[in-house]
Formats: sequence, structure tokens, C-alpha cells
Amino acid sequence: IRHIENSKNEVPLTSKIAKWAVQENITLSALRNLLSIIREIPGCNDVPKDPRTLLRTPSNIITTPIGCGTYYYFGIEKTLNLFCINHNINIQSNEEFLIAVNIDGLPLSKSSNSSFWPILCSVKSIKILIKHVFLIALYHGSEKPTNEFFKDFVNECVYLSTNGILINSFRYTFRIFMLICDTPAKSFALSIKNHTGYFSCTKSTLTDNSFRTMAQSEHHIDRSMLLDIPNFNMIDNVPIDYMHNLLLGGMKRLLCHKRYGWIYGKPPHKLRFRDINKISENLLRLKPYIPCEFSRKTRSIFECKRYKATEFRLFLLYAGPIILKEVLPSKIYNHFITLSLASSIMVSQYYSKSENYVLYAHNLMKHFVCQSIKIYGPDFVSHNIHNFLHLSECVTLYGSLDNFSAFPFENYMQYLKKKVRKSAQPLQQVIRRVIEEDNNTECMNIINNDSIKLRTEHFNGPLTNNCTSPQYMQAQTNYYCLNISKMSDRFVELKNKLIIEVKNIASYENSVYLIGYRYSKRDSFYLKPCLSSLFDIQYIEKENDLLETWNIDFIKRKLVVLPYKHKFVSFPLLHM
Repeated sequence: IRHIENSKNEVPLTSKIAKWAVQENITLSALRNLLSIIREIPGCNDVPKDPRTLLRTPSNIITTPIGCGTYYYFGIEKTLNLFCINHNINIQSNEEFLIAVNIDGLPLSKSSNSSFWPILCSVKSIKILIKHVFLIALYHGSEKPTNEFFKDFVNECVYLSTNGILINSFRYTFRIFMLICDTPAKSFALSIKNHTGYFSCTKSTLTDNSFRTMAQSEHHIDRSMLLDIPNFNMIDNVPIDYMHNLLLGGMKRLLCHKRYGWIYGKPPHKLRFRDINKISENLLRLKPYIPCEFSRKTRSIFECKRYKATEFRLFLLYAGPIILKEVLPSKIYNHFITLSLASSIMVSQYYSKSENYVLYAHNLMKHFVCQSIKIYGPDFVSHNIHNFLHLSECVTLYGSLDNFSAFPFENYMQYLKKKVRKSAQPLQQVIRRVIEEDNNTECMNIINNDSIKLRTEHFNGPLTNNCTSPQYMQAQTNYYCLNISKMSDRFVELKNKLIIEVKNIASYENSVYLIGYRYSKRDSFYLKPCLSSLFDIQYIEKENDLLETWNIDFIKRKLVVLPYKHKFVSFPLLHM
């Protein structure tokens, strides 16, 4: 092994093992056993015995006591600079670092109060960094941290906002752009009333100035340290996160609430068992039609109490309008569609850019909240339901709801939790794992382009007269994946608004072409609160069995096509 490695001038064996161990989250005991086996191979006795030597694990971790827990600060500049160096990221001199910050609690065990409170961030202004989440600080304890938790973070924000952030020896303008939290974490970070109290809304009647002067004294519990961050608007820069507000708040309330829920509520709001069973059966029938972009497919409605936010989003935007149409009374169905359409407009990268569309979405939300009082009673309008009225304000400032959602941070939380391998000293464990990753990340470029990647070559056709091999089963972009072997991943809309079902992907004159069938747009799927076809939600029908070809560059977007009775209904894939 050593001879081959040296003759090819490859990366050292120890570096490969270290990188593999870090990527796969291999335990130290398992890695120790592997190293002992490798050392028995002739020429490999210089491989370390101890995995901590291999991974360059720090032996002494110094943490800071805060309240009833301990805390470690990684640093904004240090973390971002190291990431850019390790991944050969070159940033243009005119770029600005606009930072989104997330703070939330992460329970580590169901049998204790042990929990993490991380400060996470992402860079919203630089395309190559926008999908990455960075760990800035981490607290562990049996209780929520004190306000001192923010001290190092705020001090660094003040310094970086004044002096700029140093990345690869160049300084860039720095600003905290937004704080993205669920409602309890927002109350903690801003030192304000929790969502169950009066004067808890962070939007109604408040301005940055009135917040800073504590003009509405009932709203405040204490002075927040975040007030010291320069150029940070305490109202506008704290948008409402639709993952917790709209999905885990509103949609879950409609389905699961013990009083108002259609599935687990009480009469007259709870549906009849046969209707609930019909919803569940129809959800399961949709499963083969759910595209690969959805991390979770449809499952029984009886499990809705355990649905994740992505499942509530799938139900609200796509599945719900289909499966509820023949089940809910028309008044309740139209009420739900009002919420679904308003959400679709604000999730869409296209519609959310239009002032008129966003205003229409706001009016729909206003109508939904007003009708909720008539249908379910005034107590239905909780803090989350009330905040539906303010979502459009956030969309006006920041664009699509996904631009300021907690989804990326929640995904990172689960990744963070996996770094804890035993109950003792969880904070120190995470710190060591993070440092090991930094020490053993191979210097590599992050490729950020919109090119189409073709995968899984085949020879099965169908082909038209002017197309030839190579043929491919899949086409992958940064935003969607086509797969001709699955009904759920075949439908796209072209830039000329034509809908096609892709049956093959092939070559012609050094270009890639789609081979498939043309579909016609038919009637709107629903008529209230407006014609659904105005937002590209409509019945579609195959025109004929004639195969045609289109250049793959003509794709505008992927579609979600779901069966309804003996027809198909198309929805734009919005949330990518």
C-alpha cells in the first residue's frame, strides 16, 4: 500500500483515513480497531495507534461557565475564514457579508433536561456560501442560558460591523441581516413576552425606535443584548419563520388541535371517521406521484401529530387541495384553499417578487384569519394565526418565505446532535468533533454552477428521428431532478408555457434534448378565491401519442402532477 501510494504521489494514507473517519462520524473505538489492523500491514507501522493522534484531537477543551451550564465560542470571523480557506473560496472584493442568525434549543435526551443552545449563521448575500450553516457558539446545560450567552457574539458583531470581516486576507463589509427563530427562542433572544402573553406580537404597532425606547413596556421583560448590534433593526430584521409559524403552527392546528382539528379535534370541527379514513387512503395513493425533491412522501393522516414541517408543507401546498376537495364542506374547503393559495404565492420565487401578488396574498391571509373567527371562534386565532397577517411584510422585505426560513438551521441541528456519542460532556464532544473536521478537511473547491448533470446512461429509447445515443435516465440541476423511470419526476413546464412529460433524454448535434409528450392545459382545478389556473394550478391532459423533442435548456421549472379522479392536476414546484 505504501509503495503504491508513494509511486502515484497520492494523498497520504493517514490523511485519507482521517478524512473518511470525520465524514462518516466514526467512533474513536471503531477507528482504533481499524488502525490496529492497518498497522499489521507491512510498511504501514507508521500509522498512529491512537485515533486522537490521527485526527489531531485537542486534549484540553476550555469552556466558560454560564448560569447552570457551560459554553464555548467558535467565532464568526474564525469560522467563516477557515471554511473559505479549506474550500478554496475566492470572494469578489465588492461582496458584502449579510448574515442570518439562528438561535434555538436542542434537547439531547427525553429522560433529562440536558439541551444545547447553539448560535448558528448563514451568509445570505454570497451565492457560493448561501446553503452552508456555520456553528458560531454552543451552550450546554439543564436550563436555558442567561443573557450573558450573547456577550461574545454581540461584541464580535460590533467589531466586525465597524472594521469589516477578514476573509483570505481581504476585508469585507459585514452586517447582521436577520434573526431567524421560532417564537420561544425569539422571546428569549429579544427579552420580550412569550407568545402566550399579552403584548407578545413583535410586529403590531412596534417600530425599531419604539422597541429600543421600550415605549410598550408590557412587551419587554429585560433589555436585550442584541440592541448593541450596529445597523440591526429589532423589528424588520427579525422576520417570521414560516416553518414554525405557518406549518408547525397553523397547518398543524387545523389538523391536530384537540378542539379545532379536523382529525383530532371535537365536533363540529372534527370530521367523520369515514372521511378521515378517506383522506388517509388518498394520501397513501399519492405517494408514487410525489417528486424526489420532497424529503418525505405522504403517509397516513392518522400520524399527523408526528408530521414534520416538510410534510405539513407538502399537505398545504400540493396534496391538501387534491385530497380534501371531496371531503370537506365547501365553506371549509374554500377557507383552506385561501390559506394554501396565499402560502403558494409567498413561497414562490416568482410571485413573491411582485408587489401586486404579495398584496393579494396579504388580503387572502386577512380573509383567512377573519373567516377563522366565524368558523372556529375567536380562540382559534392564536399567536401563530395572528402572525399570518404579518408574513407578507416579511416577504416584501426579503422575498420568498424560504429566503428566511429555519429549514437549513433545523437540518443542521440534527447533524449537530449526531456528534454526541455518549451522555458525558456533550459540549466537549461537539467541540472536539468540530475541530477534528477543521483539521482534516481536504482543501477542495466548492463548485457552484447551474449546469445540468446527466446520469445513468441507457439504450432503451424511445428516440425520435433526429436524436441519438447517448441516452440518459436522469438530469440533475441545483434546483430539480428529472427521472424518466418515475412518473413523479417526468413533468416539466417549458419557457413557452408548454407542459411535457419527459420519456427520454438524448443527444442531437452536441446538445441535450428531451423526448416526450405534449400536454394541454385544461380547466382550473378550483374557482375560489380565484381561478387556480391564474397561478398555474390546473387540469392537464395528454394531447396525443406523438413523440416530440425540446432542448433541455428550454425548461422553466419542474411540476408536481397529482391524480384526481380520472384526471391529472399540475402544480408548480414552488419550494426549491
